Amino acid sequence: MLDVLAFIVGALSFAHVQVIGELYLSEIALALLLLLLWRKKSALLRDAWVKRIIFVGFLWFMSQVITDLIRATPVSDLLRGWALIVVFLADFAALYMLLSQNIRRIMIYVLGVALGGLVQPFLQPSPYFAAYPWQYGFGTPSILLTLTVISFFCGNRLSKIRAWVVPLTVLGLLSFYLGSRTLGAFTILTAFLIWFRSQKLGKGLVVRLSIGKIALVGIILLTVIFGLSKSYGYAAEQGWFGSLASYKYKMQSGGALGIIVGGRADVIPGLYAVLDSPIIGHGSWAQDSKYRLYFYKLLDLGYTDKDLVAFLKATVESSDLIPTHSHILQAWVWAGVVGAIFWAVIFWLVLKSIILNYRFPTPLFVLVIFLGLQSVWDILFSPFGAFMRLIWAMRLTIFIVSLFLVKAQASAEGNV
Repeated sequence: MLDVLAFIVGALSFAHVQVIGELYLSEIALALLLLLLWRKKSALLRDAWVKRIIFVGFLWFMSQVITDLIRATPVSDLLRGWALIVVFLADFAALYMLLSQNIRRIMIYVLGVALGGLVQPFLQPSPYFAAYPWQYGFGTPSILLTLTVISFFCGNRLSKIRAWVVPLTVLGLLSFYLGSRTLGAFTILTAFLIWFRSQKLGKGLVVRLSIGKIALVGIILLTVIFGLSKSYGYAAEQGWFGSLASYKYKMQSGGALGIIVGGRADVIPGLYAVLDSPIIGHGSWAQDSKYRLYFYKLLDLGYTDKDLVAFLKATVESSDLIPTHSHILQAWVWAGVVGAIFWAVIFWLVLKSIILNYRFPTPLFVLVIFLGLQSVWDILFSPFGAFMRLIWAMRLTIFIVSLFLVKAQASAEGNV
């Protein structure tokens, strides 16, 4: 019964209704399950990581409330800001109890999310779907479906997982061609990490760690990321990924800090807003037009492409919302430093899950690596809200369960 519920809740995650803000059907279902499962499964929430997340999440919420009262945030905005945190924490608690320590049920849920995501463009497409159908429609669900199939049939058997390196690389290249740079990069990087871990050298470097081995692995990883970035840049400039990719790359990569800042310029105004009020924050859905002028700092950094300048001008004039485009910056700007602390705790959980799963692969190994890479990026460079609540409830559940599995795996191999 719970397996069926897990699939249904996952599959409904694409559909939403307007209640203050966007509320997903899966969140309504999870709210009901939170009440139904509490009596028999609330003990699961006593896990150290679950308690830690809920505790710092509560502090984040209280900081948001205090900030909004101090800043006299409009009621419509503060209700959305408060609901964002409360619904997210409720999603996480309910989903964790539903999936508990059941690996099979986790995969069933992720399968539901992937299939629901493939249906979404036909029923409730993103406003950007027409222009970017892979990035805002079929891309992530297709790759998530692939990773679920790998996890279900291969588990933690690296010899079998290694056979998927080429298909994952192809999916990554396809993502590049269809206009989704980050999705392509994470998919190809996941493929490389799978291949490297399956090699004798990779196993030797990560199972029994030392300072020298950690440094060597870090150098290898940074070299691969740098090489992937340069290779993409060359291919985009040559037009191998299509005219749109070539246009965007040339527009966003012309400055001193490359495509990361050129493509995520919102972090600049967000950083200035944090510096001006690091403790209290500016309130939910904080608005102040002066911070949008900091977009023009890109010009000082050498980003002078005429189309980019025109885009910046239109962005500055589009609204008064303080830009952040980052989980940690958004929480910091809206709620103050406590919001940033919440995402710093989550960041440590993500890193710990990636590292330990890489050392001692579990049946969730492939999902942890891919979702972990996405999570690091999102905390630093993506806005938080709406569908991300459900995505993070799923990620946190997978990361925490994977740590239980790692402990058992490491004990079985005599490495603890």
